[in-house]
Amino acid sequence: MSETNRSDLRAIWRQLAQRNNWTLVGDETAFLDQVIDELGRLTDAGTRDQLQRRALERTYSALLYRGLWQRDERAAQELWLAFVRTGLRCGDTREEAEEHAQEAVVRALEKLPDLRSPQSLLAWAFTILRTVRRERALGSRDELSSQGDDERLSEAADSANLATEVAQRLTNQRVAQLLRDRLPNELERLVLLRMVFYGDPPRDVATELGVPLYRARVAKHRALLQLRNDDQFRQILRDMTGQTDLLSANDRNQRR
Repeated sequence: MSETNRSDLRAIWRQLAQRNNWTLVGDETAFLDQVIDELGRLTDAGTRDQLQRRALERTYSALLYRGLWQRDERAAQELWLAFVRTGLRCGDTREEAEEHAQEAVVRALEKLPDLRSPQSLLAWAFTILRTVRRERALGSRDELSSQGDDERLSEAADSANLATEVAQRLTNQRVAQLLRDRLPNELERLVLLRMVFYGDPPRDVATELGVPLYRARVAKHRALLQLRNDDQFRQILRDMTGQTDLLSANDRNQRR
């Protein structure tokens, strides 16, 4: 590539980086070398500008993929912000856009091992976002019809006897101690304890811990992933509570 073309590529990269808040590139020269290699592998039709942008997006997607694998908070934040901006452009309220974004980030992290091409991460992730937005649009119509059932369930929960409540509190204390032994990351531990074991709404947990909602959901996902792979913990939990489905539940009904 000529120096002029490389200069054009650099200008496009800086424009995209500023527009999308892409911050994961440490060595711009090395990154552009990777973009040029990717450009040489593209077989797409298009103008030079279109192909350069395509190569930049694919190269940055691979970098973002590595960041997500390495649990880099900047990578998760960038993906979340990209989802929020997309939701706002599609007419979502700020609250809706943020909720859709945090759900899409969690699903992307869950499905990350299934992604065969790191270079396609961004296109793949936005497909997940579209699925989330479509499901939420359909689900909102069903929510009104279920409100009566929710009220009856709440009344049933309020009628639980005191002995059962005390026993549950003792179990929760033992679970909390067990989590302290298993999860060194305090945020992940607190989020998991509050959202999964105590059933607190994700938005309330995030507010009280002073973190964005998407970070709370990502922390819960990472904690669950670690504990699901801990056979000893699962056995202890089964002996203590009689169930391990708390670690398997997706609890996507917890939205607020």
